[in-house]
Amino acid sequence: MNAYVKQFFMAGLNPQNKEELDFITTSFGPFWYRGYFMKRSKYPKITEDELDQVMAQLDVNTILVGHTENDELSAYFNGKIMDVNIPLWNKEVPNQALLIEDGHFYRLSEGGERELLK
Repeated sequence: MNAYVKQFFMAGLNPQNKEELDFITTSFGPFWYRGYFMKRSKYPKITEDELDQVMAQLDVNTILVGHTENDELSAYFNGKIMDVNIPLWNKEVPNQALLIEDGHFYRLSEGGERELLK
């Protein structure tokens, strides 16, 4: 998937891999799918069984999502999904960062505190 995405950003669509790129970049693909966190008019919120199927197909243990804003970095479905996008425009939401260290995921605060997410 990384190779397809790199090629897409460097050169755009390629007729030889259009089907794969369509899967990745459509609203149901891993780049834009928002059903991990909320029900949308296009689709219901994902179930854990459905998520497990997606993760098996992608051969991943964790999915990081950076396009659905929440007030804090959060883990869902027993740490299988992590929302890492906080609204930087909202000064009431403290800055945060994600640290991945030795297979563990931590939320870092502005003051340097770390909280284990997974």
